[in-house]
Amino acid sequence: SVTRRGPTGWSTPGSGLNYDYTTDFYKPYAFALLPMADQLFVGGEFSQAGGIEAVRAARWDGSAWSSLVDEHGLGTDGYVFTNLDYRGDLIFAGSFDDAGGVSAGCIASFHGDHWEPVGEHGITGVFPRIRDMVEFEDDLVVAGCFTAADGIPAVNVARWDGQAWHPFGAGVSAPVTCLHELPGGEIVAAGHGGKRIPCRASRPR
Repeated sequence: SVTRRGPTGWSTPGSGLNYDYTTDFYKPYAFALLPMADQLFVGGEFSQAGGIEAVRAARWDGSAWSSLVDEHGLGTDGYVFTNLDYRGDLIFAGSFDDAGGVSAGCIASFHGDHWEPVGEHGITGVFPRIRDMVEFEDDLVVAGCFTAADGIPAVNVARWDGQAWHPFGAGVSAPVTCLHELPGGEIVAAGHGGKRIPCRASRPR
């Protein structure tokens, strides 16, 4: 699930990622990679990293894998699709309800030895998930499939200003799979069915 390119070609860091019940249908996946402070933070769908229990979130220090929280490899109870360094905080987001034993609606921050929720309830909806996020005008903008952020209506796109959640304009009418900031202070959202979603939004005032 994770390979690296070195002077002699491609190789797997350590013994890579594993899944307790790997079959043709259930295999380990890495969806998110983030280099930060001489470490590589990985998120996805796996239960072990380098033979160490690490549930859907792990780190590679250049020589060995480890879980983010040592106790039982505490990670998340659902997929991790994306991670980001936001104002020095390591943010993981995906389709989980719990991170390290802490209630977190699809998004949580990791602080060295423990997890914290982002806001009170995170994002909610019918099978809610966050697929991508970017830092935009000092806010954290997240996108995926959801209807509210901390109880505030926000359709598939929302922003976190470091203190509270807010809607991002009128939102987007279909689930979003990726975000990208364009030169000039705009965000493009792309998503469902391989179609580009007509969403170009500057920060709401």
